[in-house]
Amino acid sequence: MRCVFVRPGGKHDWYQNPRTKILHPIPRHNEINDYLAKHIIKMLQDEKPKGDVDEKQKQAY
Repeated sequence: MRCVFVRPGGKHDWYQNPRTKILHPIPRHNEINDYLAKHIIKMLQDEKPKGDVDEKQKQAY
């Protein structure tokens, strides 16, 4: 996963995954909790988690 800085915000900076074009705010706090860190990674990752069904597979059912 490689993300690029897009713009600053009030208390967050915005980053984008260039492959998926998904934007997500990242807080500028000294520490963030594990739940938030996992959520950010999940939202900005390149691949779908195992077990996810994409639209083409849904149509096949």
